Parts: sequence; C-alpha cells; structure tokens
Amino acid sequence: MRLSFRLRLALLSALLAGCALAGFATLTWWFVRDIRVQQIETDVTEHAGRESARRLPSSGWQQSEVVLARTLGARSPVEVLLLVEDAAGATVYRSARWPADTDAKQFPWPPTPTPDPLARRSDPRMLPPPPASSWVIRPDVDLRPLEPTVAISSFRADGVDWRAGLAVTPYSRVAVAMSLAAVDADMAALRNSFLLAVPLALALIGLGSWIVAARALSPVRRLNASIRTVTAAGLDQRVTTREQDREFEELTLAFNEMLARLEKSFKQASRFSADAAHELKTPLAILQGQIEREINRAEAGSRIQGVLTGILDEVRRLSAISRKLLLLAQADAAQLRPQLAPFDLSAALLALAEDTRMLAPALQVSEDVPPGISVSADGNLLTQILHNLVSNAIKYNVEGGWIRIAASCSPERATVVVANASAGIDAEDHGRLFERFYRADRAHGRRVDGLGLGLSLSRELARVHGGDLELEVAQDHSVQLRLTIPLLPTLASAATA
Repeated sequence: MRLSFRLRLALLSALLAGCALAGFATLTWWFVRDIRVQQIETDVTEHAGRESARRLPSSGWQQSEVVLARTLGARSPVEVLLLVEDAAGATVYRSARWPADTDAKQFPWPPTPTPDPLARRSDPRMLPPPPASSWVIRPDVDLRPLEPTVAISSFRADGVDWRAGLAVTPYSRVAVAMSLAAVDADMAALRNSFLLAVPLALALIGLGSWIVAARALSPVRRLNASIRTVTAAGLDQRVTTREQDREFEELTLAFNEMLARLEKSFKQASRFSADAAHELKTPLAILQGQIEREINRAEAGSRIQGVLTGILDEVRRLSAISRKLLLLAQADAAQLRPQLAPFDLSAALLALAEDTRMLAPALQVSEDVPPGISVSADGNLLTQILHNLVSNAIKYNVEGGWIRIAASCSPERATVVVANASAGIDAEDHGRLFERFYRADRAHGRRVDGLGLGLSLSRELARVHGGDLELEVAQDHSVQLRLTIPLLPTLASAATA
C-alpha cells in the first residue's frame, strides 16, 4: 500500500513529536517525583531532629504526632508515623499505626553524637542532661545545645513506600516517617494527564503537519497540473518560477528545460514525418501509374504481369502508409482540423454492413442500427475510421466467424460498436494494440494484411472529433471496438429533452 508523501510527512512529524513528548513526559514525571520525594526526606529529617530535642510524656507525643501530620502537609494522619526511644533503646512512644512487620532496630540509625564539653545545660523540657562531671563550665564562652545526628531511611509496608527521618542524640532516638501514597497518587494523576494530553497534542501536530505539508507541496501540485496539460499541442507551455522556494525553483527550471528539449525533438519528428509522407506522395503516385500501365501492356497471365502485380500491391501499401503517417503527424502537431458537418451515421453504418457482406461472404454479418442518428463530424475522416474498424474485424476473425455492427445514442454522444469473433488476444497485447506499427504476435506474418496503423490512426481521428475509441475483450475471446462521437447540437438537445 502506497501512502502519499503528504500523509507520510504528517505521520513522520507526529511520530517524531510523539517520541519527543514521550521523552519529555517521562523526564518530567521522574523529576517531579524525585523533587517531591527529596522534599519529604528533607522535611522528615528536619522534624526528626527537632523532635529529638524534646522531652514529653506519652500523651504529649501523641499530640505532637497530630501536629507533625499537619506540619508535614499530610492529607491524613495515617500518612505520618512517630517513634521515640530513650538512650537505652526502650520505646518511649510509638504510633498506634506503626506497621507490625517493620522493626526499628533494622533502621540505619546514625552514630550517637559526642557531647560538646562546652554545651550548656539543656532546657528543662529536654531529656535529663549527662552527669555534671562531664561538663566544663566556662562563663566566658557562648555555650550551645548539642546537635543530633540525622539520617534518612526507606521501607515498604502494606504495599506502600515510606521515607523515615532518623535523629540520634546521647539521650534519645526519634524516627519520623511519612508515606509516599500521596506522592504516588499525585504522580498517577500526572501520568494520566500526560496520557490524555499527549495523544491530543499528537493529533494537533499531525493536523498542523498535514496543513503545512499541503502548503509546502503547493509548488509540486502546480508542477503536476502543468505536466498534465502537456500534450503535443502544449509543449510550448512553461511553469512560472515566481514566488517559489529555491529547491522547487530549481526543479521547475529543470522541468522547463526538459519541455524545451521535448518540444524541439517533437517538432523535428513531426516535421520529418509530415515532410517524408508529403515527399513520398508524388513519387509513389507516379510509380503506381507506371506499373499499372506496364501491367496493361504485358501479356495476360504472363510471369512479368504477376511480378508487376506484386510490386503494385507493395506500392499501394507504401501509399497507404504515407497517407496515414501524414494524418498522424498532423494530429500529433494539432494541425488536423476536421471540417465538421452533419453526418448521417445510421446510413453510413447500414451501407458499411452491406459492403462487409460482399467483402467477407464467409462471415455472418449483423447490424443493430436505429435510424436517424446524425453526428457532427468530418465525413471523410469518420468514414475512414469506420472502414478501419470493419477492416480490422474482417482481418482478425476466425473461420466461419461473425461480425456485429451496432449503434446507440446518449444525451450527448453516439456510440458505435464493431464486434467480431476472435481466436483471442494475449493479455500483454491489450494495452499495445493502439501503438503505431504494433501488431499482435499471431498477426506478424503476411498471412494477415495490415500496417499496424489502423487502430492508432482511428483513435487519433476520433479524439480530433472530441470522441474516443476503446477496445474490450470478452470472456469468449470476442473483440469489441467502441467508438464515441458527439451528436449534432439539435439532436443532443432533443435527446436531453
């Protein structure tokens, strides 16, 4: 299946944009989640250090847990856990929702900080200070409280990831943990937003690419339209290069140069064919007259008369070729101007059917021609077309075959069908029967007389009249030639009415 370049360009643009958007969405999702998790880790570590400096009863720690959930921005108190142990490792407070399968002893607790000998006595709310013997009191020094050591840990419980901030002082160990369920929910919402937005963006990008491609390919369409108008009569046409991009301008210039070469070559070929046919016309006519005179002078039935008769047949063939070549050259150069006049097609076909019976008495000839069909045509040229069709039906018939001549009318055209029995035409020959000098393999021998120009010339003459000639081969191998010719304006109006 071949796709148009425009569609392929739009799909490729959408694919590249889709890859870029998918990469951007993935990186954005990862960065946002990483930032959110780092912020939680920072918050729980900071609050763990802050809580490690406090001395509260069990009820106070419970209230502190509620405050922690609000301070950390948790959506529900169940998303925050608190664990407080004294220096000996005994549990002072542990959240009621603490997971049973999570052992605090497995946490990577940081080392206990070494007390600063210059540290002042702690606030009464803090845990009991170390023995006085370990302190050195220097009134002239600004004494500061002891800072805890902190660390971060992660664990998974009940299918949810947690981040725990760990803080250790010489007097206590505190763990503040926060669930990542809210982060996972937010990231899922962000992912769903991307999944919804990316296809919409791709559709818009594809539509935009389709429109841009159409605009970008407008010079190609203009060039294509010019190519379609190029015929034997239109080789002098050229494509304008105004308002074109540089790449298309170069293509247009190359196309115009090709047209110029074709026009020159075609004119030379047409002129040669016309001149050759015209120059051969007079010598062939003289030669034919002389041969006919010598045939009449020769003894009847003599050998020389037979030889001259064969030469006369070949001269007549050459004369027919020159006449047809002249007509084809005029048609190619758009110099053939038919003298249109009313032509009684019905009468011509009936007369042709009678002539066919006389020329081919062994064939069954039938006609279906309604009376009164008149067309606008050049009588001589149209008669030549009809004679070519019937001659073709006679030459390529089978022994004891048949020929059928039929005519019909449509609102604007008359149709003539000449059908005949046939031994069959190879499929590869169907499209070449209208080529000049082409004859199917079974007709190459001189057993069947012909030039290979009849059908080609007939089609050209039909098109000069505004009609056409088509070939159809039925399943029973019968051949049908269909000729269409415009009706007279008055008859066409009557048929329409």
